[in-house]
Amino acid sequence: MRIALLGPNGCGKSTLLKVLLGELEPTGGEVSRHPKLAVTAISQGRGELDGVRSILDNLADRAAVVDTGSGSMLAHVYLTRFGFPVDQQSRPASTLSGGERNRLLLAKAMLSPADLLVLDEPTNDLDIPTLQNLEEALLGFGGTLVLVSHDRFFLDQVATHTLAWNEGGSPRWELYEGPPSTVRSLRKARAAVQLSAKTDTSPMATRIETVKLRKAGLSQKEQRRLAEVEQALAAFHARFADLDAVLTDPVAFLRPDSPGHQALKDKDSSQSELDILEREWLELEEKRTGD
Repeated sequence: MRIALLGPNGCGKSTLLKVLLGELEPTGGEVSRHPKLAVTAISQGRGELDGVRSILDNLADRAAVVDTGSGSMLAHVYLTRFGFPVDQQSRPASTLSGGERNRLLLAKAMLSPADLLVLDEPTNDLDIPTLQNLEEALLGFGGTLVLVSHDRFFLDQVATHTLAWNEGGSPRWELYEGPPSTVRSLRKARAAVQLSAKTDTSPMATRIETVKLRKAGLSQKEQRRLAEVEQALAAFHARFADLDAVLTDPVAFLRPDSPGHQALKDKDSSQSELDILEREWLELEEKRTGD
């Protein structure tokens, strides 16, 4: 799973990462971590390098070959993927610019064995070839990845899930299956479901419950049919209420087998039958009242 954190500046993305990493204590609730969880993190503050040692030694500690997770590679070849030409790799790390330091720290992080890799703005100071190499490396990463980046295209290329800020809502963070570009459409679908749930308590629904069995303007056969339609409508509305409860759950669409997908299909397939029943009820009710 590769999760992109999505939200405006100041919403707390970096703070959330610090809570997840144990660098900050939550103001409410608690965070449970597996005692054997191996975590590697690169933040906006970055990390430290040994300024006396060379670029190559900072990466591989004098080893000629590195394990990239998807196979072995010569250390100096691996460094070229992060923008360090072979003839520059013997430079002391103290001579690196800020952007070069970030690239070297990122190259090191990608080699660290980890169950969870946390990257806060990893694309800063990266040129296009290095960014493409980073995307390739992240797509081959076997653990869980949590990403924060202002580069929306990069997130769409890499992320499989999105943890999106929900301003003014509850919960404050919502997890969606898919990259950030899918969140807007999924939220629109959820909003439509919530609106539909509210209309289930409309005057029509209330009116259905209060109509009496004896209908002065109907024949006995029509009265029986109206009672049957009302019972069927009540069952439909109860069923739709159950489906809406599933669809409004923040994790309803988290995975391909999450219940939200089937609930949406069930509601769509039942809607036409419900429309037919409601039209029949309106016709019988208008005849009963003489409208």
